[in-house]
Amino acid sequence: MSRRPLTPLRPHNKQFLLARTAYQAHDDWVRFNLDNGFVLSCCPHLRVAELTSQDGRTFYLLGHAVRTDRLGRSVEGDFHLHPADAIEDWTTCWTGRWVLVGPTSCQPDAGASLGIVHRRTGSGADAQSWVSSSTALLAEASAAHGPVQPIAWGVRHAHGMDWVPAPFTGMAGIDRLAPLHRLDYVDGTVRPLAVPSFANAVTERPSAGGFAERLRIAAQNTTLLDHPTTRVALTAGLDTRTVLAAAVASGIEVETYTVASPWVVQHDLVLPPQLSAQVLVPHHTVVHRPSASDGIAARVETAQRHLAGNGAGGPLRNLTEGRLEFAQAPGTLFLVGATFEIGRCFYWNRFAQAGASARLPDPDTILRAFPDRERSAAPWREAAARWVETARDQTHALDWRDRFYLDQRLGSWLAGYQQVWDMVGGTSFPLGNGLALFAHLLRPDTHQRRAGWLQRQAIHVLEPRLARYPINPLPRHVVLARAMRERLKGRWADAIAERLSASVRRLRAG
Repeated sequence: MSRRPLTPLRPHNKQFLLARTAYQAHDDWVRFNLDNGFVLSCCPHLRVAELTSQDGRTFYLLGHAVRTDRLGRSVEGDFHLHPADAIEDWTTCWTGRWVLVGPTSCQPDAGASLGIVHRRTGSGADAQSWVSSSTALLAEASAAHGPVQPIAWGVRHAHGMDWVPAPFTGMAGIDRLAPLHRLDYVDGTVRPLAVPSFANAVTERPSAGGFAERLRIAAQNTTLLDHPTTRVALTAGLDTRTVLAAAVASGIEVETYTVASPWVVQHDLVLPPQLSAQVLVPHHTVVHRPSASDGIAARVETAQRHLAGNGAGGPLRNLTEGRLEFAQAPGTLFLVGATFEIGRCFYWNRFAQAGASARLPDPDTILRAFPDRERSAAPWREAAARWVETARDQTHALDWRDRFYLDQRLGSWLAGYQQVWDMVGGTSFPLGNGLALFAHLLRPDTHQRRAGWLQRQAIHVLEPRLARYPINPLPRHVVLARAMRERLKGRWADAIAERLSASVRRLRAG
């Protein structure tokens, strides 16, 4: 029995270009003529809302945003209540994946997951800006004004820094806009966002109840996005469980799913059905075994044209090998976690082991935290030096280690991950990707942050039944090995424990 062929992949799907001239990446692309002479060219599969501020200025909201502060009120519906100069700060209470294009500037969502990349060509009166969500699209559209060359980053999944380091991209001369910044696209200037609401919120007392309520409101407000089906990505981890707790508490109708990739650990397959059954939610385990008839090599080539090097590892393999076929039908909203780790001091231990402290380090220390044989190459050092220079700006008073997570893990790695999902028909929606939510996550003390205290408490508030199950439980042989090390504390303890673990691994492998 022959299998149904995989859905063809389309480069530049759900992407946009903002420039002085229109661009047709495909015949069905649409365009919006801005009052300042710029043209916004968009894939028809990218959601675009033309909005007007209280004082009559025109904005374009690209992607999906919901409010975290008012139940049943949409961003689009209330946009006209705010003057143009107040909207930047108002976006603090939005969450989702979006870009807002205004009369002279554009800004990304909290983690820049619908990224903004930009290039300046020409000089003097001939100078012009090119702006896009896609490095590959921008390079293609602006090639007549000077071609750009790929940078051989050699990014490899789970090896050192496994993303293209911001503010660089996969192409020389094209830069990535960092979160908490805006691009004045008329003159090409990058400026910090004016978001006093975020700065003030970070200094307030921790509140699990307040955090839980914002998540619940955000989950319920996703129904205003008009997607008939909502699914929650579910593993044994803390982030996806936080999202599920918010969805269940909001009362929206959801299903859960787990993609059974070859590299998924056992508890990520075992626990999700149990968690879903506990809250009476249907669960699906997605299994797809690629075959020669899938044309994987051609699919990888197409995907790389779409990603320009900033997408590797698991998400890309899931796409090209067909494990995201279940997501190809339009009309499904996929609620994902992906951003909560900013509250858990994600890179703090790694930097401490490299000799860094709370003081902003030099570029060499940054790279030392991500050891890999290729990291001494010139582009990596230059990228680290440029990031350190930008991190000296303390407009938003973030710890530099949290700033690194925001700019690099979210602004570059997650942007690449999400761009993989842009090649399917469904919509990936990071529920926790909002500045007001980030502020909640950054408030607790360091000990509480490292333990994920706020998220664990929020789960108790939102849906206590989900708190009964362990988070990422260790395999039994690992627990036994650790107990043996602790009990023996002798010179042979590590060797015995390692032999035990190795024996279990061999037995499982057959």
